[in-house]
Amino acid sequence: MSALLEWIRDCTGATRVHPGAHVQTLWRGYGSITRHRIEGASTPSVIAKVVRPPPDGSGPGHVRKVRSYAVERTFYAASAQRVRPVARVPQALGARENNDESWLLIEDLDISGFAARHRHLDADRLGACLDWLGAFHGTFIGQPIAQLWPRGTYWHLGTRSEELRRMTSGPLRDAAGPLDAALARCPMQTLLHGDPKPANFCFPTLRGAPVAAVDFQYAGGGVGVVDVVYLLSCMPARWRVHHVDRAIDRYFVALRRHAGVQGATAEAAWRPLVDIAWADLARFLAGWCGDDWSRDEDGAPRVRRAMDMVRNMASLSAPETTEPPTAR
Repeated sequence: MSALLEWIRDCTGATRVHPGAHVQTLWRGYGSITRHRIEGASTPSVIAKVVRPPPDGSGPGHVRKVRSYAVERTFYAASAQRVRPVARVPQALGARENNDESWLLIEDLDISGFAARHRHLDADRLGACLDWLGAFHGTFIGQPIAQLWPRGTYWHLGTRSEELRRMTSGPLRDAAGPLDAALARCPMQTLLHGDPKPANFCFPTLRGAPVAAVDFQYAGGGVGVVDVVYLLSCMPARWRVHHVDRAIDRYFVALRRHAGVQGATAEAAWRPLVDIAWADLARFLAGWCGDDWSRDEDGAPRVRRAMDMVRNMASLSAPETTEPPTAR
């Protein structure tokens, strides 16, 4: 029996662990996710995430990815149990660092009733994801973010200097620093999922029931609308033109429901930052894949409003200039 199978047996108390069935390869070939059938335990299967970075990995992207897997293990150890009652995440069954590899063993959500996956969301499924985000963010408003990313998400400016250099000169590139600063200095912060795309939500077989979420590599501090904007950006642009504001309203209803007065205070601080978050995401996409934000029927007006906002902020905060005193 391999070391991994022995470890799974020890974590679960199983009498037998079967070799894993491939689920997916991790981004850039940094490992794999497998499903293991087990016998003699309280569950018939578990999910193992084996991180095996390439030996020749280097550069900021490599460092970021390796760190992200350590952050995910910390999330499951320190935060997952707290949020599970209101925003479903897998139960952690074990974590281990083994030489140059790391292993994470979690609940198989398929067995727990979350077997459906949808890369394209209809209104009901999107609403369920927004409800999950509202509950998740509401749980962590104002709480310290220990041992996770100080700034959540994989696209914030502090980790994307290469993409900034690749951007075409223009107003969005000029606004990159002020946009990032406007999000960072908001006094109401929470824990972000960091990558809430449709593929990272697991849907129940019973339509209308709550969803679950996975993949917490970029969990860290931030304002909740950053996660929301990222999720909504995955919807078709034509749909967003007519429905995105209603979707944002639904998110804030969920936030207030789970966080009460704190949720209402966060809403007052975060609603004015929706366009800022949209422009910040557009900045990353422009540098990462050359995305032309100006062609986005819904996003372009938001980006322009955000750039106007940060310009106004800069002009209001600039000190008054006076003539220098005459030398004596």
